[in-house]
Amino acid sequence: MEIGEFIKLFRKGVASQNNGKVLSVAALADIVGIKAETIRNAERGYKPRDEDDRTKLKRFFGLRGLVELTNDMLQKSVDGFDLNVE
Repeated sequence: MEIGEFIKLFRKGVASQNNGKVLSVAALADIVGIKAETIRNAERGYKPRDEDDRTKLKRFFGLRGLVELTNDMLQKSVDGFDLNVE
């Protein structure tokens, strides 16, 4: 999967692990350090154009790239995220 679907599934996974408490696009963008619009566009299938945004996404999720992402990578990201700490 690519980064947009990964982000969508990450947010759903976080919600399921936190009794339905949703991680909003704005909150995720704030945590990652990028604009909410960048997250929304990624979820719509547009890859982030800015290299700094791509780097921040990779760093936040612990990824080497933003394509060919696996369910194992997704699960590791969800498991490592605590909505109550952020």
